This record gives sequence, structure tokens and C-alpha cells, in this order.
Amino acid sequence: MRLTIRTKLATAFGVVFLMSGLAVAFALFHLHRLDARLDEVIDQHVQQVVLAQKLSIGQYRVTADIRAHLIDRDANSAIEIETSVQEGRIVQRRALAELRAGQQDQETADILHNYNDLRKKIQKVNNRATTLSLGGKPDQAAVMLRDSGSNQMESALEALSEKLVAHKLDTLEQVKAASDADFRSSVVVLLLIAGLAGLIGSVAAIWV
Repeated sequence: MRLTIRTKLATAFGVVFLMSGLAVAFALFHLHRLDARLDEVIDQHVQQVVLAQKLSIGQYRVTADIRAHLIDRDANSAIEIETSVQEGRIVQRRALAELRAGQQDQETADILHNYNDLRKKIQKVNNRATTLSLGGKPDQAAVMLRDSGSNQMESALEALSEKLVAHKLDTLEQVKAASDADFRSSVVVLLLIAGLAGLIGSVAAIWV
């Protein structure tokens, strides 16, 4: 059956319109995926990096305040330092609780488990040292800290917090790289669809 020019034009425009619609639908789908992945990066991974850094900040604050406790003999300063120690521990506990409540891979779970165990041991040692210091026995407190291996435990805790921050930053970089790759592949597919639509349009023009 011989097709009229009107039928040919309608068919050609229909095919081009279909390809254009496909390109738009594909673009919207991938924009939605990229938007969801961006939300994941911001809400989950960036937040976990911040929490990991807060964990380190709380730890350093407690360590510094315990050292100050042994040096400063003033009663008023001791109260301020003790308050600062408790505030640092609150920062630690909150960051740790939020990290444990979020999604965890196995490495994160292992780091947090080891960190929490070591944190509790250090806290017990520091509490004994603080009690001695408040009782006017800072020299005994210093000896007790030394004999208990406090410095080694603090170094191990610091290494764990640094490992956690590094792991979270690495995870964030992997997610970002996956998002970039997804975006590039989407652009390539869109260009292919656009090129195919142009080719179909050219063929249709010749056909008409």
C-alpha cells in the first residue's frame, strides 16, 4: 500500500516524538537517582564524617583536661576542669551513639566496638586519677596513670578515631565517584538517544 505524504510525516514525527519522550523520561529518571544519591551523601555519609570528627574532638578534650587536672592545684580550676571533662565525655557518647544508630559496614562496626571498649577502660582509669587529684594527691594520680598504661591506651584510642575518620572519608569518596560515574553514563546515553533521534529524523526526511 502506497503511503501518503501526510501519513509519512505523521509517522516520522511520531517516531521522533517518541524518541524525544524517551530521552526526557530517561533524563528525569536519572536526575531523580542522582538527587537521591546526593541526599544520601549529605544525610548519611557527610554526617558520619562529622560525627567521627566529633568523636575525636571529645576525646582530645577529655585527654587535655585530665592532664590539666594533675597540673592545676587551684580548687576553683579543678571544678572547671572536671566540668569540662564531663562535657567532653558527653560529646564522645553522643557522637558514638549516633554513629552506632546509623548504617554501618563491618569495618565501622568493628572500630566502634573496639573504641567503646577502650573508652570505658580509659574512663575508669581517669576517674581514679581525678579522685586522687581532687584529694590533693596529684603525684599519686600521675603515677597511677603511668602504671596503668594510660598513655598507650590514649594513643590506641586516638588511632582508632583517626582510622574511623579516614574510613568515613574514603567511603564518602567512593560514593562521590559512583555518583560521578552514573552522571557521565547518563550523559552518554542521552547523547546516544539524541543522536538516534536526529538520525531517524534525517532518514524520515529522505523517506518523505
